[in-house]
Amino acid sequence: MDMPKLIEAYPDLYVVRRIDGDKRSLVVKFDGDDVLLDLAYTSMVANLSVNLIGGPFVVDSHLSFHPTNKEITKDWNGEEVEIAILEGNYEVKEPCFPVYYKAKDFLEFPSFQEMTFHKENDFIVFKTKSVDNPLHEVYLNGFKKGETIKLPVKKLVNHAPTFCNYWHVVLDTCSFERPDTPIDTSDSNKPHNRILKQLRHDFLTKWGVFDIKTTYQIASSFYTKP
Repeated sequence: MDMPKLIEAYPDLYVVRRIDGDKRSLVVKFDGDDVLLDLAYTSMVANLSVNLIGGPFVVDSHLSFHPTNKEITKDWNGEEVEIAILEGNYEVKEPCFPVYYKAKDFLEFPSFQEMTFHKENDFIVFKTKSVDNPLHEVYLNGFKKGETIKLPVKKLVNHAPTFCNYWHVVLDTCSFERPDTPIDTSDSNKPHNRILKQLRHDFLTKWGVFDIKTTYQIASSFYTKP
């Protein structure tokens, strides 16, 4: 599916992520809003797996199913798939609950998020990546430990159907030198990737909502051949 066109047609398009565990222990009140605790995600979350709402993915029925075999989570490219491949290759996760994100939030650039630098090396990485961009002039100032500034983050939302789930979507984050390539989670030791992952982590814990009313149904023309 062409995600930019889909979001243009459905500006309130949401994606949903299953959170494993008890909602009462993972969601807290902050300034009157429900906020997901950091414990709900790993500290270095990068490119996130979610599901598209508004298609035949039914949150109450489908969210708790968790694949246990990589064979059924391979990328699907239109080939024939037998339902029998699911047998014995999934588990039902209980307890769990949904958290929703507005898909267009992952398409808008520049998107600014707050970051506090505690390591001068991390600050230097951002400064050197941003010298040619007037939006980033703040990085030319000296390093101040504990100072909070706003940083631009490139985010993408990509349809990524798998053998067992056509409605699978990935929320990607990209580094500055490769703005169209999702960061590689194996590069977690690189300072800029470490910061991007932490920014993504903050975004996911603070921007999620826990209850939505879906008022749209994605037209089949977006996901069937003419």
